[in-house]
Amino acid sequence: MKTKFISLFLLAFTMFISAQVGINTETPSTTLQVKGKDVANKVEGVLIPKFTGDEIFNMPITVTPATTGVTSTVSIANEANLVYATSAASSANQDKNGRGEFLTTSGFFYWDHPTQKWRRFFVATSTAAGNDGVVKINGNMSPATMSLGAISGTFGTEKKIAFSSPLVYASAPTTSWPENTPGYNDTSVNKDQYVYLDGKLRENNIEGQVHIWRLIITAEAGSGSSGSVKAALKNPDSGFIVNSIVLLPAASNFNPGPVLTFYFYTIADQQSLALSPSTRGYEIWLSADMTVTARLVSLTRVSLFKD
Repeated sequence: MKTKFISLFLLAFTMFISAQVGINTETPSTTLQVKGKDVANKVEGVLIPKFTGDEIFNMPITVTPATTGVTSTVSIANEANLVYATSAASSANQDKNGRGEFLTTSGFFYWDHPTQKWRRFFVATSTAAGNDGVVKINGNMSPATMSLGAISGTFGTEKKIAFSSPLVYASAPTTSWPENTPGYNDTSVNKDQYVYLDGKLRENNIEGQVHIWRLIITAEAGSGSSGSVKAALKNPDSGFIVNSIVLLPAASNFNPGPVLTFYFYTIADQQSLALSPSTRGYEIWLSADMTVTARLVSLTRVSLFKD
């Protein structure tokens, strides 16, 4: 009789734990339902486990070795595991090819088994969050003034735009660094290396992300003259070149001259990201088919949101 009682109890208990579970409700409508009931007098909600970015990075989720292709059962079992990062992971744990690539800020993160990475659960699609952003350089472009001229009635010798560190950035909200930039919200951190390094302009460090570059100059020419100014965005490593040509209005013989705006579009890839070697990136060259005094005003890099 005692044995039968225990068996019936275990059967009833098994049925109970396999049923729907409700907290503060006797009629849950799904597997687990938590119902708040006294928000006027106490804090209601669900607290997700909190860890630092480095603690999350170091969790024993076995990453599938790329060389063997062996699937990790631990990784599969933790697919969609949700945690809250109280801080970003250290720079060493944010390697582009590692599991902590996106642990660049605080927030909710989940384990994504197919990509073997911790991914941010909520990513806004505005220029103030996520991997999108705007970086505008207002100063320390060198030389500040360029003398351009024609050769045999066509575009003359190109001259390269250089920069001097530290760069001068437009203040927020005009400049809003992508959140995957280390120290993105810390004005005391020098972020020149994330947009300019070794004489090259850099994209945001996410492969496949689209970028728009806007160069603004003024161009002073002789009275009654007409012609054009060409800006060329070049990647010396890959041979990629995109030209942007703007017509110079007649009667541009005043200082500083009319404003000319040039646009370029690039997609970050292994030939442009400054990963290895670190000298990869872009250069901007100016030329004209008439005598022009060009003065550099600003350069803006817009990183479009990439999922």
